[in-house]
Amino acid sequence: YLINAGDETALVYNDVSVLENMHAATMFRLLRSLADDEGGKYDVLKALTLKERADFRSMCIKTILATDMTKHFGQLDVLHSLHSKIVTARNEALDGLGGAAASVDSSLAHTPPHSPSPTPGAGSSPPRQSAAAPVVVPPSERGDGLASQAAHEARVAVLQSEKQQLLECVLHCADIANPALPFEPAKYWAIKVVDEFKVQTRMEQAKGLPTPPAMLKTLEDETNCTAIGMQVQFISYFVMPVWEALEKILPELHEYNTSIAANLQGFKDLHEQMLKEKEASAAAPTATAAESPAPHAVPSPATASLAPAAAAAAVGPAPTTHEASPATDD
Repeated sequence: YLINAGDETALVYNDVSVLENMHAATMFRLLRSLADDEGGKYDVLKALTLKERADFRSMCIKTILATDMTKHFGQLDVLHSLHSKIVTARNEALDGLGGAAASVDSSLAHTPPHSPSPTPGAGSSPPRQSAAAPVVVPPSERGDGLASQAAHEARVAVLQSEKQQLLECVLHCADIANPALPFEPAKYWAIKVVDEFKVQTRMEQAKGLPTPPAMLKTLEDETNCTAIGMQVQFISYFVMPVWEALEKILPELHEYNTSIAANLQGFKDLHEQMLKEKEASAAAPTATAAESPAPHAVPSPATASLAPAAAAAAVGPAPTTHEASPATDD
């Protein structure tokens, strides 16, 4: 919208990731404000060298710009590539061990990839990792043997070498992680996002700007049924695939994916229920009209003047005075 409307913010950032560039710039303005306040008392970067500050700034800008949704599928490709690199590095490490790989308990091959936990319902919240929480690792990295240690070190080495790409993918996933919240907050924000779409759509219409058909559809729905349906599609085609790809690299995120899957089912059930309610509501007036008695016809002004003559013709000629007034018959 900002680009199509020629907004000042779009002009400043040359129509490139406008909001993301604005967010990055705002972050560093705030950091500079903190550094200037009370003689640098709150300068969180004062311990860094000039080069470290430059590296930090570069890392932050790249990571924030990676939250642009136009880069979503590129991020998904990066995650698949990282996972392939981890698998390759792990296999090479295990091949290098030779017979030492047998030190890993063979039962690990049958160990489920994640520690067992109850599947949360649509209203549940994924447990947050704490210092006391066990770290979830892939089966190939479990145990005290040389093989598990080598597999773990191989994964860490790949992630260290691709740290910037990993940071970008993690922040992007966090940016679209509303479906990982408990169901009610997830539903609240899903509806609020579509409310914002409605405001933008009205602004586009007022300015004569192009508007996607899906956004126009939101204006026709006052029941939030469209918003819930859009959330089902958003989770299915955007959120779940990228989060599942991230879990292959960071298995600690398994519980969040469990919550996303449960919420997806919750949104599907809610959408189906709302569709049925809309159908029932649409059918109700038709049924009521069919059961109601036909209303009396109201004559139009053009035919109203003909009513007395038509009524007289139907009854027949008016009686004579003698027939109409027996009292006068002596």
